Amino acid sequence: MPVLAHPARHARHRRRVAPDRGGRGRGEGPRLRPGPGATPRRRRADRGRSRGHRATCRPARRRGRGGPRGRLQVRVGRPRGLRDRQPQPRLETDIPQVVLGLDEGTTGATAIAVGMDGDILGKGYAEITQHYPRPGWVEHDPNEIWAAVQQSAREALTAAGASTRDVAAIGITNQRETLVLWDRKTLEPIAPAIVWQDRRTADDCRRLREAGHEERVREVTGLVLDPYFTATKLAWALQNVEGAAGAAAGTVDSWLVARLSAGRDHLTDASNASRTLLFDLGRGEWSEEMADVFGVSLANLPEVVDSSGVLSTSSGEIVAPIAGVAGDQQAALFGQACTTEGMAKNTYGTGSFVLMQTGPRRVASRSGMLTTVAWRRAGKLSFALEGAIFVTGAALQWLRDGLGIIAQASEAGPIAASVPDSGGV
Repeated sequence: MPVLAHPARHARHRRRVAPDRGGRGRGEGPRLRPGPGATPRRRRADRGRSRGHRATCRPARRRGRGGPRGRLQVRVGRPRGLRDRQPQPRLETDIPQVVLGLDEGTTGATAIAVGMDGDILGKGYAEITQHYPRPGWVEHDPNEIWAAVQQSAREALTAAGASTRDVAAIGITNQRETLVLWDRKTLEPIAPAIVWQDRRTADDCRRLREAGHEERVREVTGLVLDPYFTATKLAWALQNVEGAAGAAAGTVDSWLVARLSAGRDHLTDASNASRTLLFDLGRGEWSEEMADVFGVSLANLPEVVDSSGVLSTSSGEIVAPIAGVAGDQQAALFGQACTTEGMAKNTYGTGSFVLMQTGPRRVASRSGMLTTVAWRRAGKLSFALEGAIFVTGAALQWLRDGLGIIAQASEAGPIAASVPDSGGV
C-alpha cells in the first residue's frame, strides 16, 4: 500500500510568492493601486479619535503598479491544474485487513472480524452441546469445541467480505477452568472436556478441607477449594482416564492454541493459569506445592505466557500471529476499559461474574471474593477481585435441553411471570 506523505511535512518546499511582483500571490486576485489623484483608502485598524473627535487614518499600503483596472471575470470551480485530474483507483494489496477475535464460551463459540479502524465487520456463532452423563457432571466434546470455533470464524469472515488471507492477527478468549486432555502427537482428545460447572470432585474437595489444606490453598492461589477449578478435575482424570499421565492438559485456550498451531505450542496465559488452583500468585508461576497437594504433575501443564504479544502463530487455512489470550471474564474486564484500580464490571452470561481491577496489588478479600490474575503484560501481573454466581444463563439452557419445559430461552420470562412465586424453588 503506498505511503502518503502528510502535506504539512513539505510546507517548507512550497514555492514562495514574492509581494509586489505583479500584485498576486497564490490563490489571490489582482492587487490594485490607486490612480493619480485618487483618495487613498483608509484602514479599519487605524480608525480612532483625535482631539476634535474626527477619525484619523493612514493611507493604505501601495500595491502593484499602474492605475485601476476593470472588473475581472472569475472562473468558478477547482483550480485549472486539478480540474481534469481523475480519481486514483484503489490499489490491490496483500496487507491483512482484519483482526479475528475468537470467544469460546460454555454454550457456544462466537467470532468477530474487526477492521483496522476498530469497526466490527462481521460476526459468526456456533452452539456447543452440553452433556450431562451423570447428576452433577457436565462435559463437552473437545472436537465439537474446535469445530464450532472454525465454523464461527468462517461465518465472521464471510460476513465481513474477507478471506483467510486478510487476517492480520488472532485473539482468543475462553470459558475458564474447563479441563481438556489430548494426545500431544495426534491432537486427538483422550476424554470429554470436564466443564467448570462439573461437581464430580466435590468429595475430593471436602477431604482436602478436612485435611487442613484450605487456608494454604487460599494463600497461594487466591482461590477456594471447590470442584469449580481445574486442579481436582485433573487429579480425577489422572486416576480415571487411560493415557492421562502422558497427555497434554490445559484449559480451553491451551486446546485452541494447540489446534491453531498444529500442535507446535502448548501454552496458556496467566489469567487462565490463575483459575486452576495450581498457580502461585506471589511468584507468578506454577506451584510445585499445590501440585503435591492435589496429586498432579506439572509436566502435563502448558507454559505460562503473557496475555498479549505474539504468543504463537496459526497454521492451516489462516496463517497469522496469535496476539492475545485471556480468560473470558478477564477479557471482559479489559474490554469494558477497567484499566484503572477500583474499576469494576459485571457480566451476565452462562454465569454472572463481577470483577474489580486492583492493579499490581494482590488483595485478599475478607468477604469471600476470589483473588485472581486480571492479565499479564511484559511479564508483570495485574490482579482483580472476583465474585461469581455459577449458574444464571445456563439455567435457561437446562430448562430447554434438560427438562424440556421451554422450546427457547425467551419463553422463560413469561412463564416465570405467570405465577405469583416460585414455591420456594
